[in-house]
Amino acid sequence: WTRMESIACYIQRGKGPMYAASGQALVVSQKCIQWSGFDLTPARRINDESLRQYGEERFLIKGDILWNSTGTGTAGRVAIYPGSQEPVVADSHVTIIRLANFIPQYVWCYLASPIIQARMAPNQESSMVSGTTNQVELSTSKVVELPVPCPPIEEQKQIVEYIEAETKRIDTKKEKTQKLIDLLTEY
Repeated sequence: WTRMESIACYIQRGKGPMYAASGQALVVSQKCIQWSGFDLTPARRINDESLRQYGEERFLIKGDILWNSTGTGTAGRVAIYPGSQEPVVADSHVTIIRLANFIPQYVWCYLASPIIQARMAPNQESSMVSGTTNQVELSTSKVVELPVPCPPIEEQKQIVEYIEAETKRIDTKKEKTQKLIDLLTEY
């Protein structure tokens, strides 16, 4: 085990953008980060003039982990940035985790796990969020300090493959069950 800061080369919340009707870059918000995956469709444009105040490190790169950091019901959702043809930055409600030598899918699996997601409630003993029930916040300091299991790269790959296979198997069973329910309700 080690802390998140030891496996990442960059951990930072996005910045509050100055939105514009047009501009050269997009802004990722919490709406883009869903359990069903990453969706750039709801992203808005940022004012080109304000974009000049962004350091190069603030532009997302493929494989960045994006973790929603505010709001009851939204804090904790996590996705892997798939990359884009356009420059993209994150707003201040999203934490960016850029890994040094870890597989993003492995860290995603860990962050999406019930053991971590249970800590997104303010009333939990080991809660990672602070604030009221109506507006919680996951601070960057909690992300930096988060202990992460550290298997070798090959084992990370095996874990990801296993979870993906089991997820596919479960989804197939759900589909078959739904078809059976639909069939039975016809009669």
